[in-house]
Amino acid sequence: AGFTPVIGDGVDDALAGRDLERDGAALAVAMATAEHAFGALACQDVVPAARQAVALAAARQAAGRPVPELPRAWAYVLLCADRDGQIDAAQQAAGLLRALGGSSEVPAAVWAKYPEVDAIAGHELVALDIDADEPGAAIWVDFKPVGASPVHVQLPAGEHVIAAAAGTRRPAAP
Repeated sequence: AGFTPVIGDGVDDALAGRDLERDGAALAVAMATAEHAFGALACQDVVPAARQAVALAAARQAAGRPVPELPRAWAYVLLCADRDGQIDAAQQAAGLLRALGGSSEVPAAVWAKYPEVDAIAGHELVALDIDADEPGAAIWVDFKPVGASPVHVQLPAGEHVIAAAAGTRRPAAP
């Protein structure tokens, strides 16, 4: 009849009535990789896996999904940056981790090295228009909602985590 069966990419699970979110599985893998590398003191492997987990978790957060993994991923980034003497990366991770409510996994001595600073003072603000393929998609910047797509924001120059969500479509860009 000219039909080609579609298999893989979750179709079998969907036909079986299982609701598996692909980004949830990818998040679990990224976190397991980061955790394993952290235990082995292999920060060169921890940080990329943790940052991948951050991007996936940020997108899930924008979709209203729980993301208990997010603080742990940033804790890994902070602790590795501190261990490797990367002060700027550690300060950024500490700031984003504070925005999430902190983490008990970070020792007080490490927190003390990276005090909370006013990220806007003395920094250039950059205008940014964020548009998503889905009009009205929820847009989050640095783990805080900023509106629905399209949205215009002013951000301090530097690295930010931007996530968008519309239903099951959840991209993120660290």
